[in-house]
Amino acid sequence: MATITRIEAIEQIQEVLKAYACKIYELRHDAECLPPAGKAIIDSYCCNENEEQILIQKAYSDKDFFDKMSDGMLVQYAKVCCRLNETLDLNVKGFEITGVTATSRGSSDEIMKKIKSIQKEIDTAMRNGEGITHKHMDIFFSLSFDYNDALIREANLNVSDYIDNGIVTTAFAEEQNSVGNYQVNLHTGIDIIGGDLKSPFFMNAVGGNDVKSNEKIFSINGTDLKMKVSHGDAGSVSKTGDYFKPGDKIMPFPKKNNFNLASTGPHFHIEISDGTNFYNPFTLKKSEADFKRTLDGGKTWDQVRPNF
Repeated sequence: MATITRIEAIEQIQEVLKAYACKIYELRHDAECLPPAGKAIIDSYCCNENEEQILIQKAYSDKDFFDKMSDGMLVQYAKVCCRLNETLDLNVKGFEITGVTATSRGSSDEIMKKIKSIQKEIDTAMRNGEGITHKHMDIFFSLSFDYNDALIREANLNVSDYIDNGIVTTAFAEEQNSVGNYQVNLHTGIDIIGGDLKSPFFMNAVGGNDVKSNEKIFSINGTDLKMKVSHGDAGSVSKTGDYFKPGDKIMPFPKKNNFNLASTGPHFHIEISDGTNFYNPFTLKKSEADFKRTLDGGKTWDQVRPNF
């Protein structure tokens, strides 16, 4: 598996798409010979033949087709092509992409200026009764992915990106023996007190519970990362599916301590994970440390794994 440049990724994708177009042409009248997954692809192609032909031809002949894609979107596109390569036996060699290298798309500040510009175009169109075009939304979402990518590359988020007038009370990977019969050796996220919790990223609420500790999970758009927030007041956060931009209020600071088991007062606990590793919410770098937890005063310890 490899991390390569955008140009290399696009060239590999186009090679697969060319092979795909040729294979489709050969197999359309012989689909019964394919495994079920391959037959499903042919059936889908035949149902949308004109649209698919135009899309495929544009993608494999025009590099500008990929220009508006963020690195994250490009990798997802590549993963689809990788599955096509395997399912239809296209025999494109060396097609292994896990990521693309940093690009010259600009800093997060530069990208945010572009986002504000396209937002003005959208606002103007709506005021004039013209409606929002697909092109506007495609550009907006692509830029939002680029913004998240840039934040991760820059790796310098601070407390004010997460909470108004905030103070970190327990840092990431700080060794911690909490109160009561609940102990954590190395902290899997950060604990913060202060004002309203804010979104540092473009992200969507994708899950969590609203019963006890108001745990909420957010997908950081264009990346493999998710952010989990725990210990807010029940019922104080927006619903799953809601969309947040940088600076948007997520929930107010809790009025009471919602984690009496191992906390002396109200706070937000914030974790970031790719599903396998915990990441430092400020540097956005994954931890090399093992995190352990006990419920019996330290007699036995279990490894803490991300569960979101």
